[in-house]
Amino acid sequence: MYSNKHTVQHKRRGWWLFGMVMSLEMLWIVANYLRLNVS
Repeated sequence: MYSNKHTVQHKRRGWWLFGMVMSLEMLWIVANYLRLNVS
């Protein structure tokens, strides 16, 4: 059996990666929106 701590760490890392990707996508969308409005 795998230890419960290992699975919790793995889930936390997955959520951290997911959050980072989501924030990058939001920054990309905002940057494109601002660029379209400025030009």
